[in-house]
Amino acid sequence: SSCSTSNHLEFNNWGVSGNLTLFGNNNVATGTTSLPPSKFQIVRNTTNAYGSWDRVSRYTNDQATPMAIEILVYNEAGGSANNTAGGATIDTMTNDPFKVMVNGSNVALFNTSGRFMVVGNFQLEATINSSGEVWCNGGFYNKANSSSQASYRGNWSSANYWGIGSDATVGAIHVGITDASYNWTAYVPLRGGAYTNASDARLKRDIVDIPYGLSEVLRMRPRRFITIQDNAQHVGFIAQEMAPIIPECVSGEESVDDILNEDGCPVS
Repeated sequence: SSCSTSNHLEFNNWGVSGNLTLFGNNNVATGTTSLPPSKFQIVRNTTNAYGSWDRVSRYTNDQATPMAIEILVYNEAGGSANNTAGGATIDTMTNDPFKVMVNGSNVALFNTSGRFMVVGNFQLEATINSSGEVWCNGGFYNKANSSSQASYRGNWSSANYWGIGSDATVGAIHVGITDASYNWTAYVPLRGGAYTNASDARLKRDIVDIPYGLSEVLRMRPRRFITIQDNAQHVGFIAQEMAPIIPECVSGEESVDDILNEDGCPVS
């Protein structure tokens, strides 16, 4: 050890300075003799590298197969790209999840499959899971865009998934029922908007005549009915009655797999 007029105490090993340095302002540093900007600073050397990353600190428990967590940094300040190649990280160096806790309870969890949970302790089913409400002061955006699948799907734990998605027609969306993989099983196309209307020829191509006329229109039977799910009165058509008249206007197919219960939901 050595002491100098620079108001610090060094503990050196075989001529290598800065193994441990105690400063007069109660700051402590390892790997340097320069005054640290914090109470405790670690400056690594090449023997502490993890690949191209610098190990700042490492913690393990006393189990037979120890679990380990490390703090690592990489690249110069201000020189890291916004990707996985640089920056700073807290890493579980074993195949174990990383948790953030407050007062002994989980507030966030990253599992080994790359999924993230906010609040709670349950099986993660999606890339991001939350056991509570999710709020946003901006907007939620979905980059996926396919007219054959829903972009947003609700009712996670039931077979009666509702969904909203895009339509191949500009200015139109789909609202309906999907399967567990977001594929449409039945939907209603909603068309029109502030600047477009579905009847505009500019929104269409391959326009051809269809073999229907006044006789088919006269066979249509407008009905007044009460829907089972919301117990509300509506006016419209019955799909099973419309299908033999103009089948193109009916989507989906009734089969033995489409039996509905008293709530109007499919029975699996």
